[in-house]
Amino acid sequence: MTGNRRGHSAAFSILLATPLIWPALAGAYQAMPGAMTLAAVDASAEKTGIPDGMVFAEGTRAINEGRWTDAVAIFSKIAENKSDHADGALYWKAYAEDKLGHSAAALDSCAALLADYPKSSWR
Repeated sequence: MTGNRRGHSAAFSILLATPLIWPALAGAYQAMPGAMTLAAVDASAEKTGIPDGMVFAEGTRAINEGRWTDAVAIFSKIAENKSDHADGALYWKAYAEDKLGHSAAALDSCAALLADYPKSSWR
């Protein structure tokens, strides 16, 4: 029974220490926008070495920050590349276009999502 308590104690210590790490992680994340520019999005993942998922994450960050024009540019490029995240990119592109008041473009993006990815979970 003592060994079990030690295991719980160690796990509890790790949980307590984790919040001390969060500010460092947040600082690293805040530094990320300088590394991820729209120019980097324009280049393919093969040329830049930036994984498609990271570019997608930058697009969702733009959404969360209300940077609708940046989000449209980022998600447009992902959708054009027909990558693994293209269907989700079309969804978020339509969302950002709608936020910009570009309802016709948003409907076109939704139509592309439905036509190009009929089995997508983003439908």
